[in-house]
Amino acid sequence: MFEVTCKECGKKYQSEKNRDGYCEVCRSRRIAETKHKYYETRKAKRDEIRKKVDRCENCGKKFKPKKSDQKLCEECQYLKESNYRMTASNQYRKDHTDVIQFKVPKGMRADLKKYAADHGMNMTALIMNSIELFQKFLALPDDQRDQVNELINKKDDKK
Repeated sequence: MFEVTCKECGKKYQSEKNRDGYCEVCRSRRIAETKHKYYETRKAKRDEIRKKVDRCENCGKKFKPKKSDQKLCEECQYLKESNYRMTASNQYRKDHTDVIQFKVPKGMRADLKKYAADHGMNMTALIMNSIELFQKFLALPDDQRDQVNELINKKDDKK
């Protein structure tokens, strides 16, 4: 243990470290003052920002910044973020998906979309499910495949 003198009040006290400069009372007061100064500084900066009017770097319109480093008005910031999200999404699609396009007779596109929506799917899911079913159909033995074809033809004849 070391006997140390407080730099602020001059009171002598015992400490485990010889580098302590302030007694517990003075130390807690200094910490409170530091926190208060920090709060006041931040409050002054917030008030200064609220009074400040800047020009948008993109469109030149005047706006009140909400942060000290804000450079764009809200509309331009939204467009910038939207453009970033769109670019990122497009890049992901480009890297992780393939595109297949095919033509259908006029008016059938809407019918296919409606059919898919009625069954809780989008067009991609509808096509993928159709391919999967067709593969299962082809895997059937010939006699079962003939029975399925007969059932389909009976339904088509009724229409």
